[in-house]
Amino acid sequence: MTGFGSVRRLRRHWKLTAIAVFSLSIAMAVGVLALSLSDTFLLIGPAAPEADRLVTIYSRSATEAAGEISYPDYQYLREHNHVFTDMAAAPNSISINGEPNFGGHEVKVLSRPVSDNYFAVMGIRPALGRLPRAGEDIGERPAAMMSYACWKRLGADPNIVGKTLFGQTIVGV
Repeated sequence: MTGFGSVRRLRRHWKLTAIAVFSLSIAMAVGVLALSLSDTFLLIGPAAPEADRLVTIYSRSATEAAGEISYPDYQYLREHNHVFTDMAAAPNSISINGEPNFGGHEVKVLSRPVSDNYFAVMGIRPALGRLPRAGEDIGERPAAMMSYACWKRLGADPNIVGKTLFGQTIVGV
Protein backbone atom coordinates (compact mmCIF):
# COMPACT_ATOMS: atom_id res chain seq x y z
CA MET A 1 0.00 0.00 0.00
CA THR A 2 1.34 3.41 -0.92
CA GLY A 3 1.49 6.42 1.35
CA PHE A 4 -1.64 7.92 -0.24
CA GLY A 5 -3.62 4.73 0.40
CA SER A 6 -2.77 4.98 4.10
CA VAL A 7 -3.91 8.58 4.25
CA ARG A 8 -7.20 7.68 2.53
CA ARG A 9 -7.78 4.88 5.02
CA LEU A 10 -7.12 7.24 7.96
CA ARG A 11 -9.52 9.83 6.51
CA ARG A 12 -12.19 7.17 5.99
CA HIS A 13 -11.90 6.09 9.65
CA TRP A 14 -11.41 9.60 11.08
CA LYS A 15 -13.07 8.84 14.44
CA LEU A 16 -10.73 5.94 15.12
CA THR A 17 -7.80 8.09 13.98
CA ALA A 18 -8.80 10.91 16.34
CA ILE A 19 -9.12 8.52 19.29
CA ALA A 20 -5.73 6.98 18.52
CA VAL A 21 -4.01 10.38 18.23
CA PHE A 22 -5.65 11.61 21.47
CA SER A 23 -4.69 8.42 23.35
CA LEU A 24 -1.11 8.58 22.16
CA SER A 25 -0.79 12.26 23.09
CA ILE A 26 -2.09 11.58 26.62
CA ALA A 27 0.28 8.62 27.02
CA MET A 28 3.23 10.72 25.82
CA ALA A 29 2.34 13.56 28.20
CA VAL A 30 2.14 11.16 31.15
CA GLY A 31 5.47 9.63 30.15
CA VAL A 32 7.17 13.03 29.95
CA LEU A 33 5.71 14.00 33.34
CA ALA A 34 6.91 10.74 34.93
CA LEU A 35 10.40 11.16 33.49
CA SER A 36 10.55 14.78 34.62
CA LEU A 37 9.51 13.92 38.18
CA SER A 38 11.88 10.97 38.43
CA ASP A 39 14.72 13.09 37.06
CA THR A 40 13.98 15.86 39.56
CA PHE A 41 13.67 13.66 42.63
CA LEU A 42 16.02 10.78 41.84
CA LEU A 43 18.81 11.94 39.54
CA ILE A 44 19.43 15.63 40.10
CA GLY A 45 21.39 16.33 43.25
CA PRO A 46 20.30 18.91 45.77
CA ALA A 47 20.86 22.56 44.95
CA ALA A 48 23.46 23.20 47.62
CA PRO A 49 26.85 24.90 47.35
CA GLU A 50 28.66 21.80 48.66
CA ALA A 51 26.26 19.03 47.65
CA ASP A 52 29.07 16.45 47.77
CA ARG A 53 29.32 16.99 51.55
CA LEU A 54 25.66 16.17 52.23
CA VAL A 55 24.66 12.80 53.66
CA THR A 56 21.32 11.11 54.25
CA ILE A 57 20.61 9.32 57.51
CA TYR A 58 18.26 6.33 57.48
CA SER A 59 16.88 4.12 60.20
CA ARG A 60 17.39 0.37 60.09
CA SER A 61 15.36 -2.42 61.64
CA ALA A 62 14.86 -6.17 61.34
CA THR A 63 11.99 -5.63 58.89
CA GLU A 64 13.31 -2.61 57.00
CA ALA A 65 16.73 -2.19 55.41
CA ALA A 66 16.48 1.61 55.09
CA GLY A 67 13.65 3.72 56.43
CA GLU A 68 12.98 7.27 57.49
CA ILE A 69 13.65 8.39 61.03
CA SER A 70 10.91 10.00 63.12
CA TYR A 71 10.89 13.72 63.90
CA PRO A 72 11.58 13.16 67.62
CA ASP A 73 14.55 10.95 66.65
CA TYR A 74 15.78 13.69 64.28
CA GLN A 75 15.52 16.26 67.09
CA TYR A 76 17.48 13.99 69.43
CA LEU A 77 20.18 13.36 66.82
CA ARG A 78 20.43 17.07 66.04
CA GLU A 79 20.74 18.04 69.71
CA HIS A 80 23.41 15.38 70.36
CA ASN A 81 25.30 15.81 67.07
CA HIS A 82 29.10 15.88 67.42
CA VAL A 83 29.97 14.73 63.91
CA PHE A 84 28.19 16.91 61.33
CA THR A 85 28.26 20.68 60.87
CA ASP A 86 24.45 20.64 61.21
CA MET A 87 21.49 18.39 60.51
CA ALA A 88 18.22 19.14 58.69
CA ALA A 89 15.12 17.05 58.12
CA ALA A 90 13.39 16.64 54.76
CA PRO A 91 10.96 13.72 54.60
CA ASN A 92 10.16 12.06 51.29
CA SER A 93 6.51 13.07 51.50
CA ILE A 94 5.23 15.58 48.98
CA SER A 95 1.66 16.83 49.03
CA ILE A 96 -0.59 18.83 46.76
CA ASN A 97 -2.35 21.62 48.62
CA GLY A 98 -5.24 23.71 47.40
CA GLU A 99 -6.72 26.92 48.73
CA PRO A 100 -9.95 28.13 47.15
CA ASN A 101 -9.43 31.86 47.75
CA PHE A 102 -5.87 33.16 47.86
CA GLY A 103 -5.66 36.63 46.39
CA GLY A 104 -9.03 36.20 44.72
CA HIS A 105 -8.33 32.94 42.91
CA GLU A 106 -7.83 29.24 43.59
CA VAL A 107 -4.26 28.12 44.25
CA LYS A 108 -2.80 24.61 44.06
CA VAL A 109 0.85 23.96 44.88
CA LEU A 110 3.16 21.09 45.71
CA SER A 111 4.62 21.27 49.19
CA ARG A 112 7.20 19.39 51.19
CA PRO A 113 7.67 19.71 54.94
CA VAL A 114 11.23 20.43 56.06
CA SER A 115 12.89 21.38 59.34
CA ASP A 116 13.34 25.02 60.33
CA ASN A 117 17.07 24.95 59.48
CA TYR A 118 16.79 23.08 56.15
CA PHE A 119 17.47 26.11 53.95
CA ALA A 120 20.39 27.28 56.11
CA VAL A 121 21.98 23.80 55.96
CA MET A 122 21.51 23.70 52.19
CA GLY A 123 23.08 27.17 51.85
CA ILE A 124 19.93 28.65 50.29
CA ARG A 125 19.28 32.35 50.87
CA PRO A 126 15.87 33.95 50.32
CA ALA A 127 15.28 36.47 47.54
CA LEU A 128 12.53 38.03 49.67
CA GLY A 129 11.91 37.85 53.40
CA ARG A 130 13.92 35.62 55.71
CA LEU A 131 14.61 31.98 56.56
CA PRO A 132 12.47 30.21 59.17
CA ARG A 133 13.66 30.62 62.77
CA ALA A 134 14.22 27.87 65.32
CA GLY A 135 10.93 26.23 66.27
CA GLU A 136 8.93 27.75 63.40
CA ASP A 137 8.68 24.39 61.61
CA ILE A 138 6.11 23.14 64.12
CA GLY A 139 3.27 24.72 66.02
CA GLU A 140 -0.11 26.22 65.37
CA ARG A 141 0.90 28.24 62.31
CA PRO A 142 4.26 27.01 61.00
CA ALA A 143 6.49 29.14 58.81
CA ALA A 144 6.71 28.37 55.10
CA MET A 145 9.14 29.22 52.34
CA MET A 146 7.87 29.65 48.80
CA SER A 147 9.94 28.79 45.76
CA TYR A 148 10.76 31.62 43.40
CA ALA A 149 8.92 29.85 40.55
CA CYS A 150 5.78 29.48 42.69
CA TRP A 151 5.99 33.13 43.73
CA LYS A 152 6.23 34.19 40.07
CA ARG A 153 3.32 31.89 39.12
CA LEU A 154 1.15 33.48 41.83
CA GLY A 155 1.77 36.98 40.51
CA ALA A 156 5.14 37.94 42.11
CA ASP A 157 3.49 39.92 44.92
CA PRO A 158 6.33 41.84 46.66
CA ASN A 159 4.21 41.83 49.84
CA ILE A 160 3.76 38.03 49.97
CA VAL A 161 5.85 37.74 53.14
CA GLY A 162 3.55 37.54 56.15
CA LYS A 163 0.54 36.23 54.22
CA THR A 164 -1.03 32.90 55.15
CA LEU A 165 -1.32 30.06 52.65
CA PHE A 166 -2.58 26.58 53.63
CA GLY A 167 -2.50 27.55 57.29
CA GLN A 168 1.18 28.46 57.11
CA THR A 169 2.75 31.93 57.30
CA ILE A 170 5.02 32.70 54.36
CA VAL A 171 8.30 34.07 55.74
CA GLY A 172 10.40 34.04 52.57
CA VAL A 173 10.71 33.39 48.86
